[in-house]
Amino acid sequence: MLAVVVDLDGVLRRWDPAVLAGAEAAFGLPAGAVGEVAFPPALLSAAVTGRISDAAWREQVVEQLAWRFGRAGAVGAVARWSVSAGEVDPEVLAVIRGLRARCRVGLLTNATTRLRGDLARLGLAGEVDEVFGTAELGVAKPDPAVFRLVCGRLGVRPGQCGFVDDTAGHVAAAEGGGPGGSPVCVPGRARRFPHRSRAVGSGASGVRPGCGAEPRGPVGPARQGRR
Repeated sequence: MLAVVVDLDGVLRRWDPAVLAGAEAAFGLPAGAVGEVAFPPALLSAAVTGRISDAAWREQVVEQLAWRFGRAGAVGAVARWSVSAGEVDPEVLAVIRGLRARCRVGLLTNATTRLRGDLARLGLAGEVDEVFGTAELGVAKPDPAVFRLVCGRLGVRPGQCGFVDDTAGHVAAAEGGGPGGSPVCVPGRARRFPHRSRAVGSGASGVRPGCGAEPRGPVGPARQGRR
């Protein structure tokens, strides 16, 4: 394996759902109100493919919430929700550091234009060899084109690159990105990633594609419920 490409949300970065729930409660919004307007596929797709900026996405969320619940509560809840950049999973970070001694490691995430700022805040900017944010690429998972694009920029064929993702549909799309790919699915949170990623580096048979993670939508900082 010449390269490994790792997802961010649900693998390297974790989100505490209490952050969003607390923001809604603090400003008098019903539970789930922000997620309901922030994460519909059409709006979120525009944000994570760079058709609108992160700021424009959040402003649209404010406007929709304001129409339903009043502007003061909408502005306050979205502002408080937006403060968090999540937290790093230290076990996964340790694995990534180990992998970099053996192969190139890239980060591929469905993300808005604020991705690089988040990575800087989390201290992750220098922890991978390449960062591929979909808002910059203009295409997002699960489009197979994004996996071909990433392999091309890493200078490897799909069969020389492992993809680690916690969403089963993204794994399936990576498999379709080219012949001989070696995607890895991490069920749920990333607790099982460390020993599997060692297997990616060594070519061991413990890594298997399509391992039945819960299907999720096609977008990333999105999946936070969260941001």
